[in-house]
Amino acid sequence: AANVATAGHNAVLGKADCTQPALAEFCRHQHIHAFPTIRVYRGSPISHESYVGDRTHEALERFVADNAHAHAAADDAAAAGDVEVGAVGEGCVVRGVVLVNRVPGNFHISAHSKSHSFQPGKLNMTHAVGHMTFGRTLSPAMLRMLPDDVAYAHNALANTLHVATGHNTTLEHYLKVVHTTYRLRGGRRKDLDTYQYTANSNNYEDGQSLPTAVFSYDLSPMQVLVREESASFASFLTQLCAIIGGVFTVTGLLDGLVYHTSANLRRKIELGKSI
Repeated sequence: AANVATAGHNAVLGKADCTQPALAEFCRHQHIHAFPTIRVYRGSPISHESYVGDRTHEALERFVADNAHAHAAADDAAAAGDVEVGAVGEGCVVRGVVLVNRVPGNFHISAHSKSHSFQPGKLNMTHAVGHMTFGRTLSPAMLRMLPDDVAYAHNALANTLHVATGHNTTLEHYLKVVHTTYRLRGGRRKDLDTYQYTANSNNYEDGQSLPTAVFSYDLSPMQVLVREESASFASFLTQLCAIIGGVFTVTGLLDGLVYHTSANLRRKIELGKSI
């Protein structure tokens, strides 16, 4: 360790070689997966920031002078979610929109850097999918108009957790996507154009390459049309008459069965035969 003092502020610099077996447990506990990594700890052995500035003596002194004493700024960064926490739940939040062609393809989420190297076995690609849809975003009112099965398939991966159970494990999702148009009854409103998909997820160990989260999609050339229709009044009368006719038919059969049974019993009694 060494001390850096600038403008009345002191900082302790420590160096650890995570490639050495003796420090492997320490680096694992600190969740250090890439080299070189510079972290800034402000009075806590857990909460920290990642330093992304230049690796020069002047840049480090300038960083200490500008930030080492700013505890309020650290609290603001933690509240904004910009500070990493080296404990359970460490990870990233990914949001965005990807423009794709109407052909099969895929996209990957992994760790890459021009200035760092990674240990593949230390990267954990466990992830939770909060929201993933194709096509335009539907408002809550539009989603309520859709049938339950179509609304569910519109965002089939929503709120699902996918856990990497082994070392260097890649998680892959295969999505079969179908363009779906929902036609409302009566044509008073425009059709709702959306996409529904089914998801099949699996995982595998990927040798020495970096593990990734892979989303492979296959857009079907077919389109599903869901039409909402109501029966006419004439159809309603026809069904009603059919129900009434069926009731009368069954009632007549039961009445005939009871009548003939009772008539046979009476005849046997009149003839003095035993029942």
